[in-house]
Amino acid sequence: MISHHPGDSPPPQQTSIGEMLASRHNLMTPMLKAYFGATYAIERYSKREGSLYIRHSSIFQQITDQPILHATLSIETRHLPADLIERLENSKQLFGQLLIDYGLKTEIAELNPFTYFEDEEKDEEKGGQKSEPCFGRTLTILEIGHPPHNEKRPLAFIKEHLVNEQALQTAHRAALNNLNNTP
Repeated sequence: MISHHPGDSPPPQQTSIGEMLASRHNLMTPMLKAYFGATYAIERYSKREGSLYIRHSSIFQQITDQPILHATLSIETRHLPADLIERLENSKQLFGQLLIDYGLKTEIAELNPFTYFEDEEKDEEKGGQKSEPCFGRTLTILEIGHPPHNEKRPLAFIKEHLVNEQALQTAHRAALNNLNNTP
């Protein structure tokens, strides 16, 4: 569900959508759904290294097929159900959605937001003038164990790069327009 309806005054924004998303201690999947509606993942590259499943993927907004985020995930498969990993490998579902679907209790740890520039070569062509910054984050997803110990163990190490703010704003408007046109 989108976070507010078309025609409503948007809440005052002190930060960009990208900066806000990158700085939250939440799984990215529900936040992307709130801002951009339905999404899907396209795997760009994957490999197995021992118990790690390494995946490079891009997340797209379903209604526009525009990219929203690029991610690299190193997933510790020993701690996850085999059919969850199989679904991750063979579908367009987002890892965060699978964690939610399987009812795994998780926590975000070691969150490190960062700023980057999408295309520094183009910036150099413009005489060194920098393009607008983009935002990303690195984090660890921990699984919270069951009582009485509630131990925490790493499930995934993730690096996420959101696309530029103009593209994020355009995707957000498309989601709001789609919501407004849905009976």
